[in-house]
Amino acid sequence: MNVPLSAHTITINGQQKLSILQNGSISIVDSPFKPFFYANKKLSIPASISKTRAKRLSDKKLSTFYKHSFPTTNHIPKYRSESTYEDNIPFIYRIAIDDPSFYTNYPQTDDLTYLFLDIEQYTPPESYFPTIQDPIISIAYCTNDRKIKTLMLKELKSDKALLERFAQIIKEIDPDIFICYNKNYDIPRLIRRFEHHDINTNVFCRKGKPKIVGKNDIKLNGRIIFDPYDQVKADQSLNGEVPNRGLKAVSDHFGFKETVKPIDFSEADIDKLIDKTPQTIQH
Repeated sequence: MNVPLSAHTITINGQQKLSILQNGSISIVDSPFKPFFYANKKLSIPASISKTRAKRLSDKKLSTFYKHSFPTTNHIPKYRSESTYEDNIPFIYRIAIDDPSFYTNYPQTDDLTYLFLDIEQYTPPESYFPTIQDPIISIAYCTNDRKIKTLMLKELKSDKALLERFAQIIKEIDPDIFICYNKNYDIPRLIRRFEHHDINTNVFCRKGKPKIVGKNDIKLNGRIIFDPYDQVKADQSLNGEVPNRGLKAVSDHFGFKETVKPIDFSEADIDKLIDKTPQTIQH
């Protein structure tokens, strides 16, 4: 790749910076120019203003526009109005448009490492769905070799032991990209169960701790999350073709039929492994 694996905007000391991920390292760099929008007149706002001539798309006539530049992207929504132009372009894209070679200064030259994962969680008999209070009973995973491996609660005797082993696996693989179908379930549940057992969640990131923004949106500093479910939701060709957009239904539709015999978790077996003491979850 002649561009970085990822880039996003951050603000440091009131100035716009970029956090760029390449070859397993995070670099904080200056943006090549300040965030800006255009207006058809000078606005009475705290901005650096310069004049430029350009053609309006509406009538293709050469006109005068005023470029208003700001210290950070946070100023853009605060000051845009009906008289402003190009005020809704994400700054990451703005850089690619106005300075196409900028990102090539930070290429991802190493081969990418992947960690595919899927979890199963215990659901109490009286419940329809598991909660963050319920233990993880299995984690299926594979990396670049695509050889599927499974960690089982029945074999490791507790979900704490299962999660500690998975933490070690993440360290060993050191993935650039987590691939998880419906990431808003699997990864938040893993993080919450890590927190419950006081297992360090830093393993999910290359720097700092994971952040769960809003209800379930995940930010893993120094890694990328790819969720095939986002692509499936947008695939209009699946309308009427699958009973639901779940992983099994979609994989069956595309020919990835189940080849492994389903694991039988009897209630008696699981009950022996579940800690019945009251649980608390850190938030």
